[in-house]
Amino acid sequence: MPKLEPQPQPITFAGTCFVLSIVAFLVHAWLSADRLPEKVATHFTMDGTPDGWMTRQQHLWFMTGMGIGLPSLIVGAFLIIRKVPARFVNLPYREYWLAEEQRPVTMAWMTRAALWLACGMILGMGVMHECVLRANQQTPKTLESAPVMLVVAIMMGSTVIFVISMVLHFSRPPAAASQSP
Repeated sequence: MPKLEPQPQPITFAGTCFVLSIVAFLVHAWLSADRLPEKVATHFTMDGTPDGWMTRQQHLWFMTGMGIGLPSLIVGAFLIIRKVPARFVNLPYREYWLAEEQRPVTMAWMTRAALWLACGMILGMGVMHECVLRANQQTPKTLESAPVMLVVAIMMGSTVIFVISMVLHFSRPPAAASQSP
C-alpha cells in the first residue's frame, strides 16, 4: 500500500476571518469617530479616572495601528518562519515536523493558528475601542472595569488557546498528531 504524503489544509477560512475581522474593526473604529470628543480620555487609573488624553485623530490612528499592527505582526512572524531554516525553529520532533515532505503541512497549521490568534487580538482591540467610546460619553468620564475585564479575557483567552493548541499539537509523537487546529 503506497504511503500518502500529508497535504497542507488550506488557510482560506482562517484567512478570510482575519481579513473580515480587520475590515469590521476598521469600520467600527472609523465610523464611530463622531461619537468621540475632540479631546479623548485614552488612559485611565485603576478606579476608572482618566489620566491620559489624545486628540480624536491620534486615538483613531493609535487604535488602528494597535488593532491591525499587532495582529499583523503575529501573522507576519509565522509567515516569515516558513522561510527560516529548520535548525532555527524550536519545535519538539523538529526533524519530523520540518522534514521537507511535512513542512508545508506544519507551516499551514501554524499559520492558521496564528490567524485565529490574530482574530482574537482584533476582537479585543475592538472591544477596547468601544470601552473608550463609552467612557468618553459619560460625565464625568469614567472607564468601567467590567468591559475592560472582557478585553483582558478575550486577549488572554486567545493567547492561552493558541499556546495550548501549539503545545498539544506539536508535543505529541508525530503519528498521534492531528492535521487541523
